[in-house]
Amino acid sequence: MRGRHERRLPEAATSGLDDSLHAAGRAAMTANRPEQVSTESGWALALPFAIDGPGRLDGAVCIARAARPFQDDEVSLLYELVAKGRSAAADILRHHALREQAVTDPLTGLGNRRRLGEELGAWLRHAERDGARLLMAFDLDGFKSYNDTFGHPAGDALLARLGEKLRAATAPHGTAYRLGGDEFCALLEIDGDRIEEAIAA
Repeated sequence: MRGRHERRLPEAATSGLDDSLHAAGRAAMTANRPEQVSTESGWALALPFAIDGPGRLDGAVCIARAARPFQDDEVSLLYELVAKGRSAAADILRHHALREQAVTDPLTGLGNRRRLGEELGAWLRHAERDGARLLMAFDLDGFKSYNDTFGHPAGDALLARLGEKLRAATAPHGTAYRLGGDEFCALLEIDGDRIEEAIAA
């Protein structure tokens, strides 16, 4: 319902009922319940479609027609269908969140060894077509001594800071990963004459 996420089905449908659709959608989202509105062009029914949790969705499913208002039995049926859609969408978002957790290092937020394995094949396949590629591996010197001296919480904070700095340094050209412990890696796509600049960064 909101901005760029708005979708009209069928895509070739007339826009004559847009005013009704938008008015109903705004009313349903404000009231958080099904709302029906009428305008000169027809009637529109909107049903809230909000999903809490990771990847929160906040919108409404809006249906319009010119012929007549929506009856109570039609509203009940559509409400049930939208509830099933909401449940399915919530399951998809939960699955996506679990998958992201499985391929993300929880300490740094970088991709982990598993994500690197998934993305490395495509990265190599496109190497000839897309130009220069740079794989960089990093191992933090003296990290065990740092952990032993300052403790594991300080070590974790150091790794998190390093991960953020590596993400920022590689962002213009590619992606950084934490492989585990004090080992990091980056996959870069870069012009051949800028390789030294990327390494220095």
